[in-house]
Amino acid sequence: MREKRTFAERTQVFASDKTLKKYFLVYEGSETEAIYFDAVSSLREKMKINPLIEIIPIIRSYSEDGWSNPKKILDRVIENLEESRNNQYQYVIDKCEEMGFGLYVTNPCFEFWLLLHFDGVFELDREKLLKNPKVTAKRRYVEQELRRLWPGYKKSSYKAEKLLKDIDKAISNEKEFCEDVAELENCVGSNIGKLITDMRTQ
Repeated sequence: MREKRTFAERTQVFASDKTLKKYFLVYEGSETEAIYFDAVSSLREKMKINPLIEIIPIIRSYSEDGWSNPKKILDRVIENLEESRNNQYQYVIDKCEEMGFGLYVTNPCFEFWLLLHFDGVFELDREKLLKNPKVTAKRRYVEQELRRLWPGYKKSSYKAEKLLKDIDKAISNEKEFCEDVAELENCVGSNIGKLITDMRTQ
């Protein structure tokens, strides 16, 4: 893993200014999340995110592509940790708390957070959202519904800047679903809105 330096660039500030807080982002997916948070970084001023905050994605190496295991991702960032529990999700929660890291999760997948930018999310079947079954040979329920609400959406190429115009709607809509990080293991929801809110209040 390595830092993607250009993503962490900040708007011009005085030499006396110091970084208030750093957010190291480790994505479960390989493209969708990166596109979204790249736009967050680019539009931080419009989103009222302090320019002294650094948003630093951790880029996975080629050999790590395809990982979708939260324990592996965390272990790769915090090397040489000893696993103390069989429950991988609880293990991640405990280790993040121990290390003072924030843990931000969307269940069943990051695309549900993208769906929260649309009020149409409330019309969807919550049981199907959680189970996220395959509905075509190539797509699952969440992606299919996102494509329906936002024609032209593709995992590897979409205009995140357009979504961010409705970031406040997404934060508000998130509150109607589960936001508790412990309960998110088994509930449909997200706490990405809390991450954005935290960035704004630093």
